[in-house]
Amino acid sequence: MHKLIYLSVVVYSLVWSGCGKKKDTPQTGQIDLVALNQLLHQYVVQKKEVPKTMDELVARGFVSNLPAPPLGKKLGIVKDAFGYRVILLGQEQSVQSAE
Repeated sequence: MHKLIYLSVVVYSLVWSGCGKKKDTPQTGQIDLVALNQLLHQYVVQKKEVPKTMDELVARGFVSNLPAPPLGKKLGIVKDAFGYRVILLGQEQSVQSAE
């Protein structure tokens, strides 16, 4: 009898926790910069050039789309001591490439 009551409580709890309208969770706005840097590297190797913006990868048919950056940010390509990489910039910032 105790097992039946226990099982009923567990089933009821599981059913009740799944009921109701689920709340929409806002997007965290996180993007995978490692994956975007790998994509940039593949582009440079295949096309033998560095794009001015990541949007060029879409415009030239290299990829179908890019993930949307977080609100108030944009993707930028910069050159540093290790080569070119993708970073997130504020909308008011511009990218100054050191070529």
